[in-house]
Amino acid sequence: MAEAVSWQAREGHLLCLRTRSRSWLDGVAPGLSSLQTSRFLRAGPALWMRLGPDEWWCWTSAGAACAARVRQSAGAQFHALLDISDAQQAFEIQGAVRDVLSQGCELDFERLPPDFAGRSRCAAFTVVICPQLGGTYLWVEASLARSLTQWLDQASRLRG
Repeated sequence: MAEAVSWQAREGHLLCLRTRSRSWLDGVAPGLSSLQTSRFLRAGPALWMRLGPDEWWCWTSAGAACAARVRQSAGAQFHALLDISDAQQAFEIQGAVRDVLSQGCELDFERLPPDFAGRSRCAAFTVVICPQLGGTYLWVEASLARSLTQWLDQASRLRG
C-alpha cells in the first residue's frame, strides 16, 4: 500500500528580515551571517531560512523574543524586520511528500541538499519549501491556503 500523505496548518510566528549579510547576524543565531542562499539552520526554537542574498525568514514559536534579539544584535545597522505571520500560512506535510509535491513542483527532490529551504512554484502557487526530518514545512500566501489544500487533496488522490 502506498504511503499516505497528510498535512495540517501550523501556528507560529514568521518574521522576514531584510539586510546585507553582516557579522552582527551571528549574534541572532550562530552561523546566520554565513548561511548560503536557499539553506536553513536551526537555532533554539527558531528555524532560519535564507531565501535570497538579503532576505531571511524565521519560523518560531517565540516571535517577540526573536525580534528583540534581532533588534539588539543589529543595533544601528541597517535592517528591516517584519512579522509576516498573517500574510503566510504554514503547513506541515508528512508521508510521501516528494511524490505529491513533484506533481506540481519542478524541484528535483532527490538532488536537494539536506538543509534546503527556498521558493519554488508548486502548481499555480509560489511557495517556500523547507524539508525537515519526518516531514516538510511549506508556506503559501494566506489568501491561497484553501486552494493549496484542495490541490494537495487532488494530487494525493492522483498519486493513489
